[in-house]
Amino acid sequence: MIILDSCEIILFFSEIKKPETLFKLIGFGHELYIPNGVLKEIEKGKGKYTTCFLLKKAIKNKQIHVFKKVNQKEIEKIKNRYPLIGLGESEVIFWGKLLDSKNKNYKCIIDDGPARIVAKDEKIKFMGVKGLLTYMRTKGLLTKKEENQLLKEVKKTKFRL
Repeated sequence: MIILDSCEIILFFSEIKKPETLFKLIGFGHELYIPNGVLKEIEKGKGKYTTCFLLKKAIKNKQIHVFKKVNQKEIEKIKNRYPLIGLGESEVIFWGKLLDSKNKNYKCIIDDGPARIVAKDEKIKFMGVKGLLTYMRTKGLLTKKEENQLLKEVKKTKFRL
C-alpha cells in the first residue's frame, strides 16, 4: 500500500503530466491511497483544475483509493503537536501510524520537509519521490533511463526533492 500526499499527486498529475508512472505500481501489486484530507486540499485549489479532474477520474477508475474519513480529533492532535504540517500531511502521518500499529505493509510518500521530520519522529515508513522512483527501477517498473528522465523533469518544476 502506497499512501500519497497532495504534493505527489500534483507533481505526477499536473507538473510532469505522468500519472501513469504511479499507476505502474498497481500492476506490481500495490494499492495507491490518499487520505480524505489530501482530496480536500486538491479540491480546494491546492492543485490545478487538471489535477482535481484527473484525480477524480483515477478514483472513479479505482486506480487511487480514498481512505475513509477519520476522527478529526485525532488529526487535530497531530496538527497541534506539529503545527508546521498541513491537513494532508497530518492525515498521511495518521494513516501511517494506524497501519504501522496493525503491522500492515505500507509506505508513505512524503516530500515536504517538515512532514518528513514528523514521519521520522513518529517512526512511520516513508520515502520521497526520488526514493519511489528508485524503488520502481529496482522492481523493474522503470529503466534507469526512465528514472533519470523523470528526475530531470521533476527538477524542472518547483517541486523539491
